[in-house]
Amino acid sequence: MAEFLGTYDPEKVQIQLNFENVTGFAQGSMVTVTRNEDRTTEHVGTKGEVSRAINRNNTYTIKFTLQQTSRFNAVLNALSNGDDLLGVPTIIPLRVFDPNSYEQVFAATCWVKTEPERDWSNEVGTREWTLFAVSVGVTPNEVTSLLGAAGNAAGIL
Repeated sequence: MAEFLGTYDPEKVQIQLNFENVTGFAQGSMVTVTRNEDRTTEHVGTKGEVSRAINRNNTYTIKFTLQQTSRFNAVLNALSNGDDLLGVPTIIPLRVFDPNSYEQVFAATCWVKTEPERDWSNEVGTREWTLFAVSVGVTPNEVTSLLGAAGNAAGIL
């Protein structure tokens, strides 16, 4: 018998930049979050013995594409230029939360890495922003479910 896995609703996904919900996404993918390096590096010896090194590089690249009419382009432009204009680093927090699967990504320290290519035409264009994130916390739905079950069993949640 087939199993119903649930319903995904992109309207419920929250993407917050500097604690404010981002709006005005272009059609297609809203956000991608990619770890910059593999979590481990493996070494296999001559006789097949395997060892691994934990890679402590916990930096991520976060990309999202906005419609050129989104007011968040102006917000990101200001953040991008803040280093030059203010003379201090412009660091912002970012949070992505999908209540459909309880998956969450949080980075307290982000900055604009790459400004978008800009074009103007007879259609609404897009702006793809790239952020660099440090010390990202990723809570996949399996971990959240396990933590919730453990919390319920312990009477914590």
